[in-house]
Amino acid sequence: MTSPIRLRDSDFVAAGGGRMVFQHPERPELLIKVLRPERLVANGANKEKWLRRLLRPLSRTHRRFGPYREWFLEHEEYIAILNRTRTIPDFVAGYHGFVDTDRGLGMIVERITAPNGAIAPTLHKVLRADGEGMPLAPLIDALFDRVGAARAVLKDVTTRNIVLGVHPHDRSLRLVVVDGLSDPTVLRVKTWSQAAYRHWLARHRAELRARVGSARCAGFEISAPVAGPGA
Repeated sequence: MTSPIRLRDSDFVAAGGGRMVFQHPERPELLIKVLRPERLVANGANKEKWLRRLLRPLSRTHRRFGPYREWFLEHEEYIAILNRTRTIPDFVAGYHGFVDTDRGLGMIVERITAPNGAIAPTLHKVLRADGEGMPLAPLIDALFDRVGAARAVLKDVTTRNIVLGVHPHDRSLRLVVVDGLSDPTVLRVKTWSQAAYRHWLARHRAELRARVGSARCAGFEISAPVAGPGA
């Protein structure tokens, strides 16, 4: 039996949505997500609140997967995309399984990089930089075109769940969803109805386009390929 992977404070990358993200200590191209300790404690405390549990949507799923329900939903949607397209989607960070860590169960995901090889910044940070470079609007359209082609569903379409990185093959700029892949609703209308899905996709595309406006990729223009981590 292998020992759990040790996640050092120096490996910490980001936090949010009840999770903490660390650089994989042995694989520079991967990250490890773990749940915040309070998420695990809160889940145990809620077991005694029978009424609250009874009123939860998909309560059976909650009981089976506990605090890992979001991971289950993400993988469910990821596999649905694979079934529809028969290809690995490039608009979401890839999933690479699970691992034991000294901070609890970890989910291994693809590390999206910026042109300089650093971890890709969120769209929220890029918008705050407000500099020169390639317009962001075409990248928004390219992202939603790929999402729509795979008929993928995103739980949270926010600038904090999308990062600006480069494609590993040709180093072209791309937007990638790193969190919020899934449809957590009880009645999955977007999954069953093409009309409902097209309406959902168009609405979120328009909202994100309006949020981005004429902003540009500050500091992310590159004139030549830059070696990524592990290259």
